[in-house]
Amino acid sequence: VNVTNPIVLEGYSVTNHSDFSGKYSNEGFGIQAGLKLDKKIWKPINLELELLYLNQKYKYTESPYTFTDVTMIEEDTWLQVPLLLRLEYDKRKFRPFVGGGIAFGFLMSSTLTPARVYNENTLVVYPDITEGASDIKADRSSMNRWLIGVLGVNYKIKKGFLGIQARYEHGMSNQFLSENRYDNLSFV
Repeated sequence: VNVTNPIVLEGYSVTNHSDFSGKYSNEGFGIQAGLKLDKKIWKPINLELELLYLNQKYKYTESPYTFTDVTMIEEDTWLQVPLLLRLEYDKRKFRPFVGGGIAFGFLMSSTLTPARVYNENTLVVYPDITEGASDIKADRSSMNRWLIGVLGVNYKIKKGFLGIQARYEHGMSNQFLSENRYDNLSFV
């Protein structure tokens, strides 16, 4: 399970870049699953190589007028390959650890579902408008890289470990292709 919160470094607006007033937020939980190879390279240090399926969801909200809100829910699917170094403290059954590394990813799909919600400030009651999901993969960078920090604990069981971990991943690449900014006329 993962939670995604994008950071905007450069605002975007159809009319004027200084008009950018939208906000990004988490849109529920995403899913991740995969395989992990773990090799002890020195007594407390492990090297991990993973192959992950990563699903991320987030929402963009903007209020261009006083009577309506526009929301766009984006869902991205990545194939991610993290390489991590993990420092593990061997405390018999419980083994807390901390680690970090880098990951590379390939974008497999990206969709956007727009909606316009009218609020009570209107004199006439309008029905909300929700569109179907649109493919926006052509507007996104197909490759990305992340810096990763990891904190967790493993519990020793008969034939392995049961573990839980928390990760922070910071994207190092712009996911949006600015040269394609006005190409998709559905969103202009």
